[in-house]
Amino acid sequence: MSTEQERRETYEQTKYVLSYICEDNAEAKEYLELLLRCLRIIDDVHDEDYPVSKEDLLFVFEALFVRLPLNKFFVVHRDFLLSQHMVTWNTWEISNLLRSQPEDFHRMYGQVLSGYIHELLPLVAFLIGGYHKMKEVNGLIRTLYQDKLEDEHG
Repeated sequence: MSTEQERRETYEQTKYVLSYICEDNAEAKEYLELLLRCLRIIDDVHDEDYPVSKEDLLFVFEALFVRLPLNKFFVVHRDFLLSQHMVTWNTWEISNLLRSQPEDFHRMYGQVLSGYIHELLPLVAFLIGGYHKMKEVNGLIRTLYQDKLEDEHG
């Protein structure tokens, strides 16, 4: 469970990273903002460790059923991005299962897998700015989004 302070810090880091990745591509930035906010809310619902409002849930439905499918960046790169969405969802599900296991190895592996969503960021950087931009963003997210290993209590 993250504290309010940790959430604010993550939000500020994410704003910086999205600005760096997307540059002047407003559609790409909106795509990432929508997706990351939805995933945060869904994770809060799953973990039951942070309050989720009716408005949060309505946002997720609107984002996933209307705004995301109409987003021009998503429409242009749909096939490429959708395959990443499927892998991300699959990885998130197994990470939750592994993190609930009693063995340290499984919990550690689950924690690593839980950060897979960040792999979407270099992918979008590639679509916007090419291979070198992807590599720059890959290095950037490794420094910003590495968490300490959790103990058995979370």
